[in-house]
Amino acid sequence: MEKSNKNDEIILRDKFLDEINHETYDYIIFGTGLTQCMVAYELSKKNKTVMVIDKNSTYGTDFSTLTYEELVKCNLFDFHEKLQDDIFISQKSNEFNIDLTPKLLLMESELKEVFIADQIDQIIGFSPIKGSFLYNNRLHSIPKNEKQALSSGAVSGIVQKTKVARFFYNLRNVDKEGYKYKKTMKEEFEMFGLDKNSIDFIGHAVALHLTDEYLMEDPKKTYDHILRFIQSVVSYNNSESPFIYPQYGLSDICQAYVRKASCYGAVFMLNGKCIKIDLNNKKVDVLDPNNHMIKINAGDIIIDSHYLEFAVNDQNKDIGNKLKNTNFKEQKQIIRCVLICKRNLKHEGARNITFLHSNFQRKSDVFGIVLNFESMACPKEYEICILSTVREQNDIKKEMEVFIKKFDVIEYFIGTRNIHENLYENVIFVKNVDESVLMDNIYEDVKNVIKKCNEEK
Repeated sequence: MEKSNKNDEIILRDKFLDEINHETYDYIIFGTGLTQCMVAYELSKKNKTVMVIDKNSTYGTDFSTLTYEELVKCNLFDFHEKLQDDIFISQKSNEFNIDLTPKLLLMESELKEVFIADQIDQIIGFSPIKGSFLYNNRLHSIPKNEKQALSSGAVSGIVQKTKVARFFYNLRNVDKEGYKYKKTMKEEFEMFGLDKNSIDFIGHAVALHLTDEYLMEDPKKTYDHILRFIQSVVSYNNSESPFIYPQYGLSDICQAYVRKASCYGAVFMLNGKCIKIDLNNKKVDVLDPNNHMIKINAGDIIIDSHYLEFAVNDQNKDIGNKLKNTNFKEQKQIIRCVLICKRNLKHEGARNITFLHSNFQRKSDVFGIVLNFESMACPKEYEICILSTVREQNDIKKEMEVFIKKFDVIEYFIGTRNIHENLYENVIFVKNVDESVLMDNIYEDVKNVIKKCNEEK
């Protein structure tokens, strides 16, 4: 099951340095996350000169896919602990393809159509996520229609089951033109007499909202989420889940776009050490892997906070201080937790789990993806679980402890990722990773970056 085309086998590897004979590029992009790689492809298709620099040795940034040994050595986590002895994991290191971020692709989504249009589906294989679950005191399978709602344990009592079934039946009317929405989603739920448990499973497990803020918002957004969820289930042979996931991990999608962008002349550099980023004059000094200095003039700089923090904390303190005092504002932190677990024989197959916030006295849900050998994530004896949530406590280990205990964990890793807002106006920023469970948000980021590029030109 070992992956054949790893990062170092990409044809462009040696071309990255040998062909850097320009001192000027239309765009310098920092990082090889999915947003950056898709943007590099779109810009290079328009005959723009593009250079992409990544300080890491692998593609993906927040979308990196690592072997077990790479995961242990990556220094991206604040806590790493073994709960059970297993001498075979390290021996099978190369059979693990472990993602750092839980992101799912809906079968009925704009991003899926983009992947098809860009022929990514001809390069990358996708596997179905076979089950979707809600954890509310115990694990419940998520109903997708009125018939399943009547038998679901996620909804309590025959009265509520009937009301939920009516809600799902009403989706036929919502999908028609002329449907008159209430002012808020809360009012829509009240119209059907749904109680808190019923509202929670529809709003969080089906519509995939992470907090309850949506209840006071326009209901159309939530209805759109619910309809896409159900349409996605129907579109994949009536699967128990509307989601698919890339075999061998998320970074393969990034690498597919690297290959495509390179065909249009984009240049990529891994292991590039940023020495100076002059945001005002859009100049970059970088050391290539052979320690050769390259000075680059850029028409525009596209960057995520990993590289601002690198520049701020290293050589570029003046700009960094200005950013910290004005525009460089931390909005929130996302907790990422990777669990290496024993194979679960009761719940076979890849699955996603929403841990309802109200069940754990939290403001935000905790979202998890469980991947197995069918997803090419690990050997048959194991499962990989990736958890994500918004940080709410000072002690992240204690915060995640209750969720770690829900799995038969051999070893776990916990870390955080900063999310920023109000950033420096002289460059274009990418978000890459947020608290959303959907990969679709990445495409929204791509569209926003391309729009800004067009506006600046």
